[in-house]
Amino acid sequence: MQILKQLFKEFWIPLLVAVLWTWFSLADASSGKIGLKEFINVFAPTFFLVSWVGAQWFRVAKQQRVQKGLDEIESRLGQTLTRIEEGTTDLLGNI
Repeated sequence: MQILKQLFKEFWIPLLVAVLWTWFSLADASSGKIGLKEFINVFAPTFFLVSWVGAQWFRVAKQQRVQKGLDEIESRLGQTLTRIEEGTTDLLGNI
C-alpha cells in the first residue's frame, strides 16, 4: 500500500497532464470516434515525457541538497582543523 501511495504522489501530475493533453489533442478528431490506439498513441508519449522531466527536476533538486550538505560538512571540518592547529600551537608554545 505504501508503494501505491508513493507512486501516486510522484505520478499524479504527469497523469493529469497526459490525460488533459490527450483530451485536447483528440477533442477535434475528425472521425468523432476515438479508439484505444489513438488514445495510447497520444497518452503514452506524453505521460513518459512529463514523468521524465519531473524525475530530472527532482534528481537535480536532490543533488543540490546533497551538495549543500557536503559543503557544510567541509566547512565544519575546516573550522575543526583550524581549532586543532590553534590548540596545537598554543600547547607547543606553553612547553
